[in-house]
Amino acid sequence: MQNARRAFIQAVWFCLLTSCVTPIDMELENRNGIIAIYGQVSTEERRNYVTIGTTAGLGRVQYPIEGARVEVIDDLGNITIFDSMEKPGVYIRHGFTAVPGVAYRLRVELPAGQVIISEPDPMPLEVGTDSVTHDLSSEPLTDRDGQVSNLNWVNIRTTPKQPGSGNLLYVKWSVDEIYIIHPTDFPDISGSIPPPCYITQPADPQRVILRNESHEATSPILVAKRHVDKSFHVRHYFLTYQSSLSPEAYEYWRKVYLLTNQVGTIFDVPGAALPGNLSIVGDNNAEVLGYFNAVHESVSKFFMVQGDFPQPFLPYCEFSNDRAYTSYPRECLDCLLAPNSSYTEPPEWD
Repeated sequence: MQNARRAFIQAVWFCLLTSCVTPIDMELENRNGIIAIYGQVSTEERRNYVTIGTTAGLGRVQYPIEGARVEVIDDLGNITIFDSMEKPGVYIRHGFTAVPGVAYRLRVELPAGQVIISEPDPMPLEVGTDSVTHDLSSEPLTDRDGQVSNLNWVNIRTTPKQPGSGNLLYVKWSVDEIYIIHPTDFPDISGSIPPPCYITQPADPQRVILRNESHEATSPILVAKRHVDKSFHVRHYFLTYQSSLSPEAYEYWRKVYLLTNQVGTIFDVPGAALPGNLSIVGDNNAEVLGYFNAVHESVSKFFMVQGDFPQPFLPYCEFSNDRAYTSYPRECLDCLLAPNSSYTEPPEWD
């Protein structure tokens, strides 16, 4: 039971960490090979994805599964194939936007022959809007040696506004960030300038923010905290997504929150992997982790620049004759080595 619980927590972070951000340091036992699938369809085109992989060992990002056939089927029988690979194990479909009020289910055929299906998940008809604000804070951190240092943070808060109908909404928030890396421009005969890389990833992947209510929030909700580091030396975007969920999807993520944020004893919550809405066809005893849901979303965006911070940020990749080649961070030499990097400029970058 405890093994299953640990494997489940690891797979949950696969959902959040498929962009290869730093794995969360959790005491997980080595339990490999469990299929983990997470995905969603959304009213926001760039938020449609399906991630497929298997659980790996202690402290490791899951193994992605490539070569799968991924179909999203609506309640009228229309089939949309997610046939583009954004990165290994992440399947997308360009130009697809889901429709509120329609139920969607997932069908995955793995290269090994297993077929995995999800229960239909109805997309809510309504979504609220966000009034997003941010502020800076400095908080002490004590390391393992007892040394105390202050870390600067960007705190992102939202005051959600419900639609006028007064209907009960089940809401989950997430925040993405986008920033840019300019590789070191070493002198060369041709005078060529290396292209920049754009980094898109969750700003605070360990935070799960949920609410279910029909009235307005009375105070701002903290939806993300981001440590201020060298990535802020150029324009740094934050995108806050308010996702309206079905009651079933909300309940699943509520249990995820309880399990991954447990501070009591192992008896406070069930010590086993949470059942999602996925199953393997023809094998009721096979274990598959994850959830597929249809979300009605709104998005709010802002960016920060050097002038928003009291301290200056030096361009850490800037070339200097007095600097040894080996002293440059590896992403300064090849920015594609940075996690979640791409030469393609995101549409949100403007």
